[in-house]
This record gives sequence, C-alpha cells and structure tokens, in this order.
Amino acid sequence: MFEQLPSDISVRAETPDDAAFLERLFTSLHTGEMAALGIPPEMIAALARQQYANHREQLRGQFPDADRWIIVQAGSDVGRVCVNRGADEHHLVEIVLVPETRGRGIGGAMLRAIQDDARAARRDLTLRVQHGNPALQLYVRLGFVVEWDDGPSAFMRWSPDVGE
Repeated sequence: MFEQLPSDISVRAETPDDAAFLERLFTSLHTGEMAALGIPPEMIAALARQQYANHREQLRGQFPDADRWIIVQAGSDVGRVCVNRGADEHHLVEIVLVPETRGRGIGGAMLRAIQDDARAARRDLTLRVQHGNPALQLYVRLGFVVEWDDGPSAFMRWSPDVGE
C-alpha cells in the first residue's frame, strides 16, 4: 500500500509499545487549545491524558478492524495513520504528524498512497475533518469534496474515478 512513498518515509504496524508516542502525538494537537483557554500546565497534562484515553477507546470501538500504522521518517516516528478498509468504502480515520514535520509533504504523500490503495480496491475514500484544520486545503487539492457538513466538521469523499 505504501510502495510509492518517498525513500525517507516508511510505515510500520502500530504496536502496544507505541502508547507513549501516541499519547504525546495526541497531546501535541490539543495542548495549545487548552493553554489558550488559560488552563494551568499541570491541569493540561492531566486533561490531555484523559482525553487521549477516551479518544483511543472511541476509535477502537468505532473502528475495531482498522489498520493502524506509525509513520517513520529517516528512522524517527513522526506520525500515525489509521484507515478502515471496508467492503463498500475506505475511511481515513486519522492522520496525525508531530508538529515539527507538518507542512513538509509527508501527509500528502501518505494520503496519495491511501488513495492509490482505494483506487486499486475500487473503493471511495472518506474522511471527516474539523473546520480550521490546515489539512482541509490538502484534501480539496487531492480531489476530496464535501459530502455533508455538521457545523464543526465536514465529511468528505474522494472517488477514484473522479479527476482522472
């Protein structure tokens, strides 16, 4: 599935040993939001741990059979990608990168590989994205269209036969 990635980017299956990295990755997305609300740092750490545990359990419950990978660049863990490959469509559950690697093309390379996999399986690829997420521009550029919008987020779809 990831054969076309740049030579310095690879993926490996997520394992239980990745728990600490995944918690740090999740926390990197949310600490700024909490700090902006004036929440003290020690409380932010406790809230982030609790939110991560809830998030992890929610994803496992919703997508128990999803494929979960760790994104590696030049030997360092830099992100996570989770894809639920269903019989009718594939769903990008989550793609997250450590802050210092965002905006460098890693997410786009991963997404194109996932699109290639969906194309080979003749499946649409769907995802949900929060408004204000910079990745929204990437999704549009790669051919995703908004299927519906619930206010805070948009549900998007890419079809392999569109834009070819």
